[in-house]
Amino acid sequence: KPMRSVYAKTIYDRRHGLVWWSIGIGLLTLTVLSVWPSVRDEYDKLVESYPQALLAFFGIEKGGLGSAVGYLQAELFGLMLPLTLIAYMIAAGSAATAGEREAGTLEFLLSQPVSRTRVLLEKWLGLCTSLAVITVSFATVLVVCTRAFALDVAIAHLLAATASAYV
Repeated sequence: KPMRSVYAKTIYDRRHGLVWWSIGIGLLTLTVLSVWPSVRDEYDKLVESYPQALLAFFGIEKGGLGSAVGYLQAELFGLMLPLTLIAYMIAAGSAATAGEREAGTLEFLLSQPVSRTRVLLEKWLGLCTSLAVITVSFATVLVVCTRAFALDVAIAHLLAATASAYV
């Protein structure tokens, strides 16, 4: 099936991965947020033994860990979400070029009347779009789960933190 652009081909090639990564990050979010009701009262006590340097590295304040915002920062936004998004971009980025080479389509792609700069730019835009799809999936599950598990956090703050992780 011929593609109209390198961008469309990149999205098309990533379609299965987008589904699985979106499901995976959704399940991760569901799992992390589902334990909030059971750890709400004990979370402050749990991290009292953590070194201040470690907490500072992740941007966590000891006093705020018992709150929903502190819990989300510590459990999702401090490490899990950024690492997940970085892992996706590493995997997708290497597949965007090495995958084309392994499939035997790189030569065909580069022989088209499109500059290599445009090929690279459209590949990059396709990867950014696919990352945005995963991030929107995460944000959707996050908003639903924060309401379902009674985490009192403003939706605007959740979306701002998610957008920050994307960038």
